[in-house]
Amino acid sequence: EVAATVHLGRVGVIAKLLDKTIKLLKSKYNINTSNLIVYFAPSLKPKSHAVLIDVVKSFDQKYYKLLPVGEYIVYNQRQFADFKKTSGLGGGDIKSLQSALLDLDSLVIDKLVEAGIRLGNIEIHPSDTFSDPIFHSYRREYPENGQNYSFIFLK
Repeated sequence: EVAATVHLGRVGVIAKLLDKTIKLLKSKYNINTSNLIVYFAPSLKPKSHAVLIDVVKSFDQKYYKLLPVGEYIVYNQRQFADFKKTSGLGGGDIKSLQSALLDLDSLVIDKLVEAGIRLGNIEIHPSDTFSDPIFHSYRREYPENGQNYSFIFLK
């Protein structure tokens, strides 16, 4: 038996971390992808995953919903203030930005199925880590966000 844990945020998806993990599992452990069982731990869901349009340009449009220009969902005032400082944008400039709600779950599911994993072998925890305070959330807790750990146990 083999187990792996992979954090697939948007940066990991862009870096093809999923593809690399499956390739490693195939080459090192000779696994058949149709036998893999995949579990999505609690994660950031689309309603809480607002990003600037530049972030989603590399994704197919079916994985994000554009928000009207100037409608940027602010989840954390301190994080937003830091963004304005580091980007050099003022209040008026912020109103001209366009953002989108990103659906990473759907994107990753499609990539898993493309890799040969059966849809019935994919389970998704429904909790949104941002809106449910029982879970760690970088967005919610910024800048005192701490660390997050995952564990897998094989019986």
